Amino acid sequence: MTKKDLVMAVCAANPSTSRQTIEDAIHLVFEMMTFYLGHHQRVELRGFGIFSVRTRAGHKAHNPQTGEMLWVPEKKVPFFRPSSALKNSLKKSIAPVKNRTFFSAITQAVRDMI
Repeated sequence: MTKKDLVMAVCAANPSTSRQTIEDAIHLVFEMMTFYLGHHQRVELRGFGIFSVRTRAGHKAHNPQTGEMLWVPEKKVPFFRPSSALKNSLKKSIAPVKNRTFFSAITQAVRDMI
């Protein structure tokens, strides 16, 4: 699912709200998450999971073309830990939906979760 698909799914679930308003809200959410993760703060979305930043230690590696050993310095990487509610919802299988468009199936799945 892309950001555009997400906007379309939310629009389908909320027909009374304008597409631009939904697009702006989703953009703002991702912008704020990026800001806080960029400042090494965690972002917790109850029922979904926790986004945080971890430090990956430096290590030795080799260049496959030359065989030369290199030192890869430590770096910061994003990390996601899913909540138990998300893990449990993934255990339930959603049967394929026939005779409906993709977004109506997503809209129904979102409504079923709420």
